[in-house]
Amino acid sequence: MFKYTFYIIFFLIKIVSTSDLNNNKFYSYENITNYEKKENYIYIYDNSKVHSKDDVLTFHDEFYISYYCKNDICVEIDNEYFNPFIEIPDKSGNVSLYIMKTFINHNSEIDSIPCNEVCVSYKCTNDSQCLYDKCVNNLCVFNENASVIHCDDIYTKPGIFKKRSSYMYCGKAYNDKCTNDNECSSKVCNKDGFCLKQTKGPSDSEGTANIVIIYYDTLIFLFFLFLLLFICCLCFCCNDNNDKKDTL
Repeated sequence: MFKYTFYIIFFLIKIVSTSDLNNNKFYSYENITNYEKKENYIYIYDNSKVHSKDDVLTFHDEFYISYYCKNDICVEIDNEYFNPFIEIPDKSGNVSLYIMKTFINHNSEIDSIPCNEVCVSYKCTNDSQCLYDKCVNNLCVFNENASVIHCDDIYTKPGIFKKRSSYMYCGKAYNDKCTNDNECSSKVCNKDGFCLKQTKGPSDSEGTANIVIIYYDTLIFLFFLFLLLFICCLCFCCNDNNDKKDTL
């Protein structure tokens, strides 16, 4: 009898832990991996998207991507910081879940994603749950002593004789404090002293723009080619006339 009572209590606790008063499912660090659509909230570990920081810095012409690196092990994410959780392996290959949603201080009143059938909280209870290894008043906050860095693709628009391109740059993540652009992975520090997101990249109209640029580049190239040929012909004619005068 006691055995069945234990199972009933366990089942009731499980229901309570995944539901709120409005019958919405409630998830947090402790049980987010149980959610059937967890990929909507977690950057799931994918070995093909894990690189060292040195490797990440060699990447070029990649757009709208970024990496979070912990202890020089980098995991690819999008450049919008959509998901509040992230899985990162350690040097031994053991994968850990971290709360990626990080605040500049612990006074924020936002500690969860607004409920829409599913409620997701990114409250922490200890430092080890936080990507930056610091939990203050149940919120993960930035920690300068953490071995964490963020890397963005820095986009360069196409121009005359220059195609579009990008290179990776590592620094502080979005919303972290900064004093200049070079401190931020996005290379953009706003006037209030916070790093902004890196949102620049190829646009839908850029394909047409590239065609126009190539067209004008070709015209300029042909113009200088004909100019060079004209000068060569002119020089040849002048030399030929001088030779004829000398023979006379």
